[in-house]
Amino acid sequence: MSDELNWGYEMHDFSAIEATLKKFHPIENSYQYNSENIEAFRGYKDIQEIIHDNFLTTKSYKERWVLFKKFLEKALKKPVEELMTISYPCYSGSVTLEKETHKNISHTKELHFFISLLGPYYSILGFDKCSIRLKQNTLPFEIEKAHMERVFHEDLAVIVSPYLEFEEPFIQMQKKILEYFPDLKFIPFKINQIKINGSTLLFREDVPLFKHSVFSALFQPENLFHSDFLESAKKIRGDIFFGLDEWAKIKKPNKSRLEEIRNILLKNSLNNKSVKTFHKVWMLKYATKLPNKYNGMLMLLSPPVVMDLTDENTATIISQENEEPTISKYSIIDHEIVIDTFQFTAGLRIKLLEKKQLILILFVNYHDGEKTLRADILELTYVEYR
Repeated sequence: MSDELNWGYEMHDFSAIEATLKKFHPIENSYQYNSENIEAFRGYKDIQEIIHDNFLTTKSYKERWVLFKKFLEKALKKPVEELMTISYPCYSGSVTLEKETHKNISHTKELHFFISLLGPYYSILGFDKCSIRLKQNTLPFEIEKAHMERVFHEDLAVIVSPYLEFEEPFIQMQKKILEYFPDLKFIPFKINQIKINGSTLLFREDVPLFKHSVFSALFQPENLFHSDFLESAKKIRGDIFFGLDEWAKIKKPNKSRLEEIRNILLKNSLNNKSVKTFHKVWMLKYATKLPNKYNGMLMLLSPPVVMDLTDENTATIISQENEEPTISKYSIIDHEIVIDTFQFTAGLRIKLLEKKQLILILFVNYHDGEKTLRADILELTYVEYR
């Protein structure tokens, strides 16, 4: 199912989201359903019951959402405008951070939050908005003086993470939401964008562009997660991957654990300090791109930043700074380091070994039955861990 949804992140676990999507949307057999028979799908009925219980049952609505709204307003010291509708399984609202008006033009900075009713998920987005109020005839055939005013809106930018002037309020809203609902998990913008066929249960036929995204399936239909709206990401401000660490299979260690890891690495490193040997603790000093036509593959490759090779059979690998190490069996075959958990399409070849320096070549070696690709991508210079 992961392949079908194309998460694209091997080091992260989105199985909880997949289970929720599978329960409430016919993503595995979407071809069997259409607007005429979708009500026969069990997930559709479940969603209607959840919406009714949260929004149409007065007691439940007051206990869950009215109290939360009051809590958030008090915590943020700003009024919260509810934005949800009874059509979608999402409680949402907004807080206005700034507003400037000049004649008939208004510019606002808003922070919106979305809490799914289908599972323990939430998301936050900031908006830079502009609106202009213009007069127009109420109907084309009415007399010239019969005017009404109409407001035209435009989202100038979408803020997807704590960023510049949105940083403090974004973090504060996150903190307060989690204080009230500690079991919620943040869905990053990049994950919300992922297309998913079958998430059409809640959508009207007149909004086809809003369908088929994780955000639409978990929260509500929004055109924010489609390239036509974002114009190749020109409207995005911030880090689209923000919150991804929360879904990592290996959680980032705290300060005390980081200190423990460093002490272990230093101890191992000192054992072979004066010996010219491959079996040391090496840390990446710098990486140099090698000339080839496959540099686009750099985005897919992540060389280890630290390798503890003091054991002749087991390697301790740190792929990113401040990350929990992974343990893997390894061997050296024809000057190549074969690490069991390393990407099967990539490898490391020893170029130079000195007492205080190790130079490796990161290469790709891919074969699909018809084509074979082998190319050197990076030269990696490692020094003794200190």
